[in-house]
Amino acid sequence: MKAKIPFDKYFYYKKSVQSPIEDIKFFKKTFKHFFKKPAHIFREDFCGTFYVAYHWIKDHSKNKAIAIDADKEPIEYGNKHHLSKLKDSQKNRLKVLNKNVLDKNLPKAEIITVSNFSYFALKERSSMLKYFKNVRKALSKKGLFIIDVLGGPECEELSEEEAQHGGFSYYWDQDRFDPISRTGQFYIHFKRKGEKKREKEFSYSWRLWSLPELKDILTEAGFSKVHVYWEGSNKQGEGNGIFKQTKKGDICDTWIAYLVSLP
Repeated sequence: MKAKIPFDKYFYYKKSVQSPIEDIKFFKKTFKHFFKKPAHIFREDFCGTFYVAYHWIKDHSKNKAIAIDADKEPIEYGNKHHLSKLKDSQKNRLKVLNKNVLDKNLPKAEIITVSNFSYFALKERSSMLKYFKNVRKALSKKGLFIIDVLGGPECEELSEEEAQHGGFSYYWDQDRFDPISRTGQFYIHFKRKGEKKREKEFSYSWRLWSLPELKDILTEAGFSKVHVYWEGSNKQGEGNGIFKQTKKGDICDTWIAYLVSLP
């Protein structure tokens, strides 16, 4: 009999959710648009397995990265599966910190980012303001703070969507939502071909922050400019992965945008 491959939830998360190379292209292009020069010092907050920071290091020999997360488990995974794949010269340019993003005196960077809406875990306005102030202090004078935002009426509905990938299915489960607090419970499930569904491999308790709320808090935290980059649509009405700066969004059941903030 053929031996079963051990299940690795982070591997399937990377395959179904993350696109670090495309993310980095956007970060580089946007930074160069504002400052007419390349960025080399990058910080990934709520980094998980620091997959984006890992690719940032590989992108250029001058690049340095800081990765920060309070959860030890994904950091240990990243050390084993990502850091270990770098050359010694590359490892020296990556600093991984098991810390809370609300801690004081975190390392400075030219680009600070959060991917996959992880900062939605901060449900109180006071916590979000404290985090944004921390970022503002750590950002270079010529720097960008880039966060992605998820919204649209479908995000508030109780539903479970399946997306098929090579050899496995990914499920996004919107299990609970309270419109008064705008908080909800979300899960990721996986199912490999020929196996039972693996429930709740990832669990998220989030507040669905709106763009105006976040822009107001960013301004209060001291950012001078906050720009919205809206994702375009393909012929099927789905997101095409192309983000353009705009002051007016489209009416969509689900949308994704970036907020790009300058110090």
